[in-house]
Amino acid sequence: EPFDRDDLLLPEELAVRLSLEDDDPTNLIEAFDLSPAIYKHGRQVVERLDLSSAPLDAFDGVVSPLSDYWRSFSERGPSPTALETYSRCPFQFFARHVLGLERLERPEDMMGPSPAEFGELGHLILKLTYQELFDRGYFGSEGSAVDIESTLTTIAQRAFAQHASNNPVGYPLAWEILREGLVQLLRRVIARDLQEISTSGYLPVAVEIDAKDKLGPNWPEPLNGLTIRGRMDRIDRDKTKNRLRVVDYKFKFGASLTAEDKDLYRAALRGEKLQPPFYFLLGKRLTPSEKIQT
Repeated sequence: EPFDRDDLLLPEELAVRLSLEDDDPTNLIEAFDLSPAIYKHGRQVVERLDLSSAPLDAFDGVVSPLSDYWRSFSERGPSPTALETYSRCPFQFFARHVLGLERLERPEDMMGPSPAEFGELGHLILKLTYQELFDRGYFGSEGSAVDIESTLTTIAQRAFAQHASNNPVGYPLAWEILREGLVQLLRRVIARDLQEISTSGYLPVAVEIDAKDKLGPNWPEPLNGLTIRGRMDRIDRDKTKNRLRVVDYKFKFGASLTAEDKDLYRAALRGEKLQPPFYFLLGKRLTPSEKIQT
């Protein structure tokens, strides 16, 4: 008491209670004009979906013509991530890419950036940092001086502020610790990267490059002629040996590398890691591209 008294409930609340108690609230909904047409249609749909009989009902397997999807998919081209999903579980691919289903987010359960968002922040900061180095001539022939520490800090603060303005970040202290940890990680990564660049002969020439190509006639049906696409985090070029390399950023949270990461050839053959072969094909396509000329 008093929450068990029907006379104290709003019409909407009473309708919900009647439904939960398996009493038909149609008369109440019609009397108070609580969208009766929508309710009746929805009730019929739910009743059909709740059928547990062996035969298929009227809503099972109803999708648009898959020939239309295949036409759009083949023209736009699959990404390596999409094909990895198909290799892992065809039904996951069907649910995500054909039906357009997404994981349901519960805002009340979000305590801060997810591992995926953490990786996206790291990608964004690295992209903006190297783009700033490009714009300021750091990788040019004269190698203009740039304060790497100051550049990284400024860009990271801007990226964190942008993320916080559009996403829940959880407790302030935890958010501050995460920011500091990510900046420290990127500081070490960039230092080692620039050291390797100074000795390898490679120089970064482009960031966030979108590329497309078509599989040749030697591929089996229906793959021959299929467009493939990808976005490469960074392209480095060794002008003395006339070669390119693709740099892809990965943020791992495990204590050690997975079996797939240790053997990329085997992982590619199994369809577990398709970015390396995709980027190999797309990188060759980019060789004469104006996007990477210095």
